[in-house]
Amino acid sequence: QSLFREVSPTPAASKGLIFLPYLKGERTPYLDPQARGAFIGLSLQHGRRDLTRAIMEGVVFALRQSLEKFKELGIEISNVTTWGGGAKNKLWRQIQAD
Repeated sequence: QSLFREVSPTPAASKGLIFLPYLKGERTPYLDPQARGAFIGLSLQHGRRDLTRAIMEGVVFALRQSLEKFKELGIEISNVTTWGGGAKNKLWRQIQAD
């Protein structure tokens, strides 16, 4: 929860930092077990808040890619349900909704 509180005032796409969340490859929607995670655009201007926000946004972007794949296949998704510890946090839910 303390990380979420730190990140809260940090604007979306803060300072152009992007995180690719493929730390153990990627399975959905792209089957690539060799895919690797990375921070793109990382510099000394970025702090812990920026990295944490980029991680959150990167994970949500990967979820969005999965939803887009369903759409391409003609499967309409009308709502998404979240659960677990992150689901209790308003900022995490807002990033997903955005």
